[in-house]
Amino acid sequence: MKKLFILFLFIVIFAISNLSARVFNINESKAYTNIALSVTLNLANDHYNREYVSVLTENDIINSFRSDIPFFDRWAINKTNRRLNEAGYYLTVISLGSTILFNSWDYPYTWDNLLVLGEIIVVQNSLRGWTKSLTLRKRPYVYDEDTGLETKIDKDARFSFYSNHTSIAFALAVYTHYYQLNTLKDPFIIASSYALATLVAISRIVAGQHFPSDVITGTIVGSLSSYLICRSHRSRRKTNIYFGANSLQIKTYF
Repeated sequence: MKKLFILFLFIVIFAISNLSARVFNINESKAYTNIALSVTLNLANDHYNREYVSVLTENDIINSFRSDIPFFDRWAINKTNRRLNEAGYYLTVISLGSTILFNSWDYPYTWDNLLVLGEIIVVQNSLRGWTKSLTLRKRPYVYDEDTGLETKIDKDARFSFYSNHTSIAFALAVYTHYYQLNTLKDPFIIASSYALATLVAISRIVAGQHFPSDVITGTIVGSLSSYLICRSHRSRRKTNIYFGANSLQIKTYF
């Protein structure tokens, strides 16, 4: 009798855990529409940057004064650091890889999870791209006297606001958090994703690529856009469990 009870309990736990594995209830037409629109906006942004955004001139650089920068951002002015810049890139790639591995590869819902993740990334990129192009904020190293002129007149020197790496890293962290809260609830994975995102944010400032306000804005936009997309695809399932004298019924409604 005891063995039968243990087997019964195992079956109940297994059934409930599997029912909770579906995090997203995808509306594919909405997801594909959002992705297509975002990709179109990204392509339009690339064209806009090529045709209408010019590089900084020597006169622009000469007339770039520290006093033009808000006081809370001035401490971040320093020479660009190539190694730290690359480190921020690699940390972002690691964040993406670990997110896919630990929070998306969940058969039979892998494609649903990856579709939501893909939507988050392309939507975030379109938001970031047009914000950079319309604000044209100079990067911190433009104001640094030790940075070479060749680096300062590169077109990328005009795209400081806001931090793309930071926004993507925190978008991935929020996706991980949302996924974990609806599945394994693994605090280590959640904490690790936020730790990686924080390291990315710090590296962007220390490398001279972004001001603190760029990073803070990237954190907010990336986190908020990721959360809203996850919520828009949340699984609306309702699970009812019925215990009978000789049976167990588990019904799920969407």
